Amino acid sequence: MCAQIVGHSYLLEPETDKMVQKLPFNTHGYIFKEVIGHGSYSVVFKVYHPHSKQEFAAKVIHSKYEDSRSATNIIESEIDSLKHLCHPNIIKIYDFFRKYKHFFIILQLCEGGTMKSLVNPYSGMPLNLLISFMRQILQGFSYCHSKNISHRDIKPENIFIDKYCRPIISDFGFSAQTFETKVNSFAGSFIYKAPELIEKRPHCPFKSDIWSLGVTFYTMAFGVSPWPRISHEAAQEAILHCIYSFPPSAEEKLVHVLQNMIVIDPNLRKTADELLEMPLFTDGPTEIRLDEYLRNKMPSKKNALKSGSLPPLCLRIDKAMNSINLPANVLTAQNPRNIHNALMPMQMTNRRSSSSQNNATDPIKTVPRRVTCIYPRYKSISVM
Repeated sequence: MCAQIVGHSYLLEPETDKMVQKLPFNTHGYIFKEVIGHGSYSVVFKVYHPHSKQEFAAKVIHSKYEDSRSATNIIESEIDSLKHLCHPNIIKIYDFFRKYKHFFIILQLCEGGTMKSLVNPYSGMPLNLLISFMRQILQGFSYCHSKNISHRDIKPENIFIDKYCRPIISDFGFSAQTFETKVNSFAGSFIYKAPELIEKRPHCPFKSDIWSLGVTFYTMAFGVSPWPRISHEAAQEAILHCIYSFPPSAEEKLVHVLQNMIVIDPNLRKTADELLEMPLFTDGPTEIRLDEYLRNKMPSKKNALKSGSLPPLCLRIDKAMNSINLPANVLTAQNPRNIHNALMPMQMTNRRSSSSQNNATDPIKTVPRRVTCIYPRYKSISVM
């Protein structure tokens, strides 16, 4: 069956589709009002509880996934982890039951969207707002890690904003409580995975969380991933060799924090508590003005480039790929450092053609000149 959810069509189980078509409906004391999200295994509804006069989010998973080991583990992990956690920046679980061939998890409702939706793709977010969000998220992870629970799937999409403009860490489906020094599970999203997970080495899940959180903070700060997106192979090599850079306008205290999170040796990554003691947070602002930020959220890409707020490494060469034919050695480059060398002939050709045909339209001109220097010397990191 196919249901319309938030402007998109999704294939749902027949019973789940019937549930969507019956909206609004009442079950187990909750009035199901509308669909607000959809995941690999679940549909998320906004529900109202008349007795408490409060709204919640209901994550609904069809029972057919009970036979799927991975899905069952995700359900159990999320419930078990959230039962042990109570923190202002961690999503709260209120109820859990099974009915209509479905599992129902009643969670805190966060209507402010996700952190991904707040990040400006050209310039990230203002420093004061960024610091406030980072501080609260680190406090949440400090508490989470103190309970020996690792998240294992940290990314902007899994951080929500509640009605008080607080960041709320969510989606604990891959989380695990562990008292072991090393684990052999490798869950997570590729772009945010630490090198030890990509190489499938035994690792400390809490140290891997710090790496993923560092990549998340980088994306929040600059609006782009620290890794090149020309190809999966190029991104993987950049991750494995910890090759990334910062824009010239980056705040030094912020750079110092990220350097202590996105570092290839797990033993060199600071804990959440140690990061909170760094000058960026001890000297930084404590208040945020999210409403003011949202009113001025979308500066033009031209202004973002002029201000130097985009990292040269992350100026999105892939956006230009839609209009140019890149040579095979660029698309298949195994080592990210080879990407620059592969692009150089195109750069020289472009310069010659632009000098002779000033008015000619050349798609490569859409790429800023700095983009051909993918790994600049200033503030670049290469930890072996």
